[in-house]
Amino acid sequence: MGEPSEMALLSRLHWWTVEYGLIGTVDDPKIYGAGLLSSIGESASCMRKEVPKLPYSLKALAYSYDITKPQPQLFVTEDFNQLREVLDQFANTMSFRVGGKVGLEKAIACKNLCTIVYNSGLQVSGLFQTGIAGSEIEYIKTVGPTALAYADRQLSGHGKTYHADGFGSPVGYLLGAVKALEDFDAADLKEYGIEIGQHTTLIFTSGIEVRGVVQSIEQRDKKIN
Repeated sequence: MGEPSEMALLSRLHWWTVEYGLIGTVDDPKIYGAGLLSSIGESASCMRKEVPKLPYSLKALAYSYDITKPQPQLFVTEDFNQLREVLDQFANTMSFRVGGKVGLEKAIACKNLCTIVYNSGLQVSGLFQTGIAGSEIEYIKTVGPTALAYADRQLSGHGKTYHADGFGSPVGYLLGAVKALEDFDAADLKEYGIEIGQHTTLIFTSGIEVRGVVQSIEQRDKKIN
C-alpha cells in the first residue's frame, strides 16, 4: 500500500494516547485512554507485567495496531504537557507546515488521495504521481479523477468528471518574470500575452512550454488561480 500516509500516522498517535494511552511512569502507570477505560477486561489485563510499557515519543509512529486483538504493548506519557510536545514535534514534520517538494513527495509516496495547495490558494485533489522535479518542483500531475477548488469550494467546470483522467500543471516562474504568475497584474498579463480569447505561449524557467487559447482568468483575493 506504499508508505503510511500522514493520516495513518496520526491515527497511530491517536490510538496509543486517546484510545489506549497510559500516563505517569513506566513503573507506575495510570489509565486514561478511552478504549481501556471502557473495557473492564482490558483495563485489568493491560496492567500485567507481560504487556510491555514503553515511554511515549515519536517512536510510537512505528507501531501499527489491530483493533480486533489485545495490544502487544502500550505507551506511557509523563503528563499532558509531554503529550502535546510529541504531537507538536510530529506536526512540524507534516506537509501542511513543511510544504514544497517534501510535501509533494509525501503525497506521492502514500499512494492515497491527497490535496495540494498552490501559493495562489488553488487546491488540487487527486492521486499524485511523480512529475518533474529538480531541486524545486517543476511540474505536478495526478492520475484518475481529480478536482480543483478554492477555499474548499470546487471550481465550476473543474470537477472529477472534467478531470476524469487526471490533471497536470507546470510550477514556477515564467521565463524572465520577476514575480510569480499568481501575482501578475493587468499590465503583466498583457506583457506576456495572457488575454482572454488570445492564443499565447507560456515558457517557464524550467523550460516547459504551454501553448493554447486563454479561455478565462480566475482571480480571487488578488491572486490569479
